[in-house]
Amino acid sequence: MSGWFGYTKAHQESGDKNNATIINGALATTLLDLGKKGNIGGFVIGVPPKAISNTIANRQDNSTSLHLEAFYTHRINNNVSITPAIYVIDNPDHKSSNGAIWVGSVRTGITF
Repeated sequence: MSGWFGYTKAHQESGDKNNATIINGALATTLLDLGKKGNIGGFVIGVPPKAISNTIANRQDNSTSLHLEAFYTHRINNNVSITPAIYVIDNPDHKSSNGAIWVGSVRTGITF
C-alpha cells in the first residue's frame, strides 16, 4: 500500500497577481506473486491536480476528477515482462459535463 498527497500554493508572477491553492493525491496497492511468482497486480485511485481555491472567480473547479487504474505485470521469464493496464479519468478537467476518458495500454519490460 502506498500513497501521496500534494499541496501547492501558486502565485501569478505577472499581471493581476492571482493566487490558487492546488491539491492532488492517490492511494495505490499492489498484490505480489498474483497468479504466479514474480507477477504483480495493482490498483490506483487518485485525484489529479485540482484548484480548491483561487482568486479568479470564474475559474472554480466545481466537480472532482477521479483517476482509476488497474494493471497486471506478467513475467514471461527473468528478463521480459508484459503489463496490460486500463485507466479511466472520470469528470476530466474537474467538470461533471465532461465524459469519462478510457485508456488501455500494454507495456513490455526488458531487464538485463
